[in-house]
Amino acid sequence: MGGDKVGEEENGIKGSPGSPAEDGEEEGGTGPPPNKKQRKARTAFSDNQLQTLEKSFERQKYLSVQDRMELAAKLNLTDTQVKTWYQNRRAHDSGAKLAVFWYHEKRCVCMSCYQN
Repeated sequence: MGGDKVGEEENGIKGSPGSPAEDGEEEGGTGPPPNKKQRKARTAFSDNQLQTLEKSFERQKYLSVQDRMELAAKLNLTDTQVKTWYQNRRAHDSGAKLAVFWYHEKRCVCMSCYQN
């Protein structure tokens, strides 16, 4: 019985709408390999969780394992979800700074930019 496929389709895990591979039709290697683990759905954080994560991030850019576990328990999230949120938040913070720096370097005519 094809219980696995039915469960996947009900959970929306199977390919996106309009994907080229339908029910066993494989076209030249499109789609995930047969034994590849499906990714977990994106976490939708609540407003309270986001506020708490942001406040915590303002105080500490990096969390110890103990702090991360405590924050995860407090917010009813997994340790991995908190770790990933922090990694993404640091990358966002860093990317924003780099974008401002790049814009300044490419557009600026001040003397400090020419001294480097």
